[in-house]
Parts: sequence; C-alpha cells; structure tokens
Amino acid sequence: MRSIKGLFSSLFASLAFIFAFANSASAEGIYSKDDAAQMFTMSVSDWNANVMAVQTQGIGQALGNSKDGYGMAIQTPDGYLIVRPNYRTPTKPEFLSVTIGIPPAQTQFLTEDMLQEVVNLSIKQLEPEFVMTAEVEKVEGGIAIMAIIREHDPY
Repeated sequence: MRSIKGLFSSLFASLAFIFAFANSASAEGIYSKDDAAQMFTMSVSDWNANVMAVQTQGIGQALGNSKDGYGMAIQTPDGYLIVRPNYRTPTKPEFLSVTIGIPPAQTQFLTEDMLQEVVNLSIKQLEPEFVMTAEVEKVEGGIAIMAIIREHDPY
C-alpha cells in the first residue's frame, strides 16, 4: 500500500513537474512554498500559456475560459488534480483553488483523520507566507480535498 504522503506527493509532484518549479513536493509536506510563490507571480496570460502547453502535450486539460484564467485538470495514476488561480486583475491571482480527487481504490485504507493530518501538515508548511484553508470530504467516487491558498496579508 502506498503511503498517504506518497500519494499526495505524486499528485503535487505532477503539478510541479509540469511547471518546472524548482522544488517539487517534499518529504516534509505536499505543497511547497516555492510552488505557491511561483504561481502567485504568474499573470493570467502566463498561466493560460502554461495550461495550453500542458494540454497540447496531452498531460492535462484546460477548463473554463481564457479571460478569467483557465483551470487545469490533471489525471494521475493516483487520482486527479484541478488547479485554478482566481484572477481579479490580469497581473496576479488573488488566490489559488486546488482540488485533489482520490478514487475509491486509493481511499479504502484512508480515514478522514489521516487526510486531515496531511492537510494540517500542508497548512503549516505554507506558513507564514501563505494561508491555506481546506476541507476533506467524502464524495461519490472517493474523497475530495478542496483547498484555497492565499498570500499572507499582514493587514
């Protein structure tokens, strides 16, 4: 059986690989500060160009429309990942919406407490530069972890 950290690491490592971020998911957590920092520097046009390159390569699928900034869905052997930056202005996202879907075959040995522990680890890993809120939910077809990541606002 794959460990829960290994499962999430492979999902986030897929995203990190696609964007060639310097530090993919590490043993300390499932989402690195470097990855989040890189995404918060992307304009909507930069993000859209990356999403279209990923889609052209057959690695992921663009969702939505280019005006608001595409969302991106990636299917992995362990589940799926959907990332959608939310742009109020075209220069940088206000927040990142990240959804991880884990199919039943992968969830049979996972409890909500185990998954919440992984979420709590991610929250701590992103601090203090970023604030993350997340919800673990059993859904038809497995488990979904829905997270919002924002840059820390000192005000």
